[in-house]
Amino acid sequence: MIRTGLSFIILLAFTFSASADWTIKAQNSEFQDSVYMAVVENDGYALAVRCKGTKRMLSFAFPQNVSAKAANTFNFSFPKLNIRVDGGPILQEWTNITAGEKYRKGHSMTNSPLTLDTLKALMGAQSRIAVSIGVNGKIVHETSFTAKGALEAVQSLAAHCNKATGPS
Repeated sequence: MIRTGLSFIILLAFTFSASADWTIKAQNSEFQDSVYMAVVENDGYALAVRCKGTKRMLSFAFPQNVSAKAANTFNFSFPKLNIRVDGGPILQEWTNITAGEKYRKGHSMTNSPLTLDTLKALMGAQSRIAVSIGVNGKIVHETSFTAKGALEAVQSLAAHCNKATGPS
């Protein structure tokens, strides 16, 4: 249920229009840790830095309906999420591709642990954040997002990330 709610928030966060600034989204809960996200979108793609309690993740939604069988096959090959900020070095994060039917028809998502290097790069972004998914050494999806508002959104997100709202 949480997974469905989380994916619903991420998919609501983007539309099929041009690039937008980073924004903060929240799924508050009185019974468990709330989910907070800093999200940016571009033409059907979305990138989200999110946290639930102390767990930090990087999610990338893309416009392809990957079947559960295909997602399992892709995940067996250890796909990578590639991030390049302002033309700098490529940061690679191991990722997990989730089938489209679990989110929104025509869309699928990757989820990766958020490393400190990637977080620092996103917070230091000046103009552009390029993201791609690599499967078996091939780029299968690639897009870029504006860096406008990234620092403020991620800093605001960090203020919420250490607050546990659920039962202790």
